[in-house]
Amino acid sequence: MEEEKYQKIVSMHRPKVPTLRNTFLSFLSGGLIGTFCEGMNELAIHVFQFEKEDASFFATMMVVLVASSLTFFGVYNNISQKCGAGLFLPTSGFANSLTSSAMEGRSEGLIGGIGSMMYSLAGSVLTYGYFIAFYFATIYFLLNLWGINPWH
Repeated sequence: MEEEKYQKIVSMHRPKVPTLRNTFLSFLSGGLIGTFCEGMNELAIHVFQFEKEDASFFATMMVVLVASSLTFFGVYNNISQKCGAGLFLPTSGFANSLTSSAMEGRSEGLIGGIGSMMYSLAGSVLTYGYFIAFYFATIYFLLNLWGINPWH
């Protein structure tokens, strides 16, 4: 069968993707996570009397805690199937990837299972993140060494 004819048959039988609905749900779920973060930030500042920087850290930790807990109880994947990319904001998506990888290795013990499997999904993100951070820190250091301040 010709490639062109085959692709036409495949495209006819491929289910239609509800792009507008998926975009709306992603936007809504990402917005809800942002609203949750801001709520945790305000709670930390006004109820627990945290400083602004500490409140931001508290809000981030709460997102990690909730995302990890939802992953542990098997709920995160079900929710992400409905909400799409909105739940994979850097913090919640990263917590999900670490927790799900750790759960895969739990039958093999703490060190050989959880400890080594935890970073199987997120390891490349961490590696390249460290590399890019080092690269830009070196450039910043050299510019400062030569009397150039790139932020002013």
